[in-house]
Amino acid sequence: MDRSIAMLLIGLIFGFGLGFVVAAANGITLDGHDQAQDHGAGETQQHQH
Repeated sequence: MDRSIAMLLIGLIFGFGLGFVVAAANGITLDGHDQAQDHGAGETQQHQH
């Protein structure tokens, strides 16, 4: 039983880490705002939230 809890915690830690890296690579922030789509927004149009 102790080993299964340890494996669960390790899986959660690595799963969170991998998810965080994927989200960061796609420009996603914690408030759900996609930074990857906003490049040059100030030059061409009004910034929308």
